[in-house]
Amino acid sequence: MKKEWSNLASSFSGKVGVLVGSNQIIRLSHNPDEIFPAASMIKLFILWEFFRQVEENKLDPNQKISLTNCKKVFGCGVIDHLNTSASLTLGDLATLMIIVSDNSATNFLIDLLGFENINQTCQKGGWGNTKLQRKMMDIIAQAEGKENLTTPQDTYSLFSKLIAPKASLTCESRKRFIEILKAQQFNHKLSTSWNGKIEFAHKTGELSTVDHDAGILYTQIGEVIAVCFTKDFLDLKESLNLQNQLGKLVYQSFAK
Repeated sequence: MKKEWSNLASSFSGKVGVLVGSNQIIRLSHNPDEIFPAASMIKLFILWEFFRQVEENKLDPNQKISLTNCKKVFGCGVIDHLNTSASLTLGDLATLMIIVSDNSATNFLIDLLGFENINQTCQKGGWGNTKLQRKMMDIIAQAEGKENLTTPQDTYSLFSKLIAPKASLTCESRKRFIEILKAQQFNHKLSTSWNGKIEFAHKTGELSTVDHDAGILYTQIGEVIAVCFTKDFLDLKESLNLQNQLGKLVYQSFAK
């Protein structure tokens, strides 16, 4: 896997960061501490803070929210297309934030949870290179240079904590977190070669020259964490091909 990956990475026009591990052992590492624009990967860390506040009884996931109180923004998601008279629970919003990367749901949750709380949780979790600095589709903040950031290592660490015997979230919260990730609707990157064959609890993210996928594969030998981040590439098709090929290598090495 390492040799074939080296050939793929050397011909890639942009920057790529990869971590693949199983049984708490890193099997493949490439630029793990490189800082990338997080794109929608930041939603993983928002979801972690969501469950933390649920556990502290600061919010109720079953509380219903009228969509009249949810400011709609464009981009990924379904809320932008729903009737404003509809209502969803906070748990529904958290689910939509992940499985269809809903930007409107994400921005509502950022306001609810608080920028500072989300960033403090990242620091306390050991994810020091992960920073929430703007809401989704905030063009003004983006123009001012405010970008959400993370690294392959921070993202790998979050997934490691999800499957750890002891973690800062309860077993119940981590189980629900993983259930949401398993319901992911975007499966055209790492998981193309194994989609439907094995479970993959994951999240994707992308901007114009940013393309990410990361998650947990549930294989016969146990959980395998795979993270692939790309940026500054010439063509999105090139990045998708890289992720497809890496996914195939991971599948052949651990699951086939």
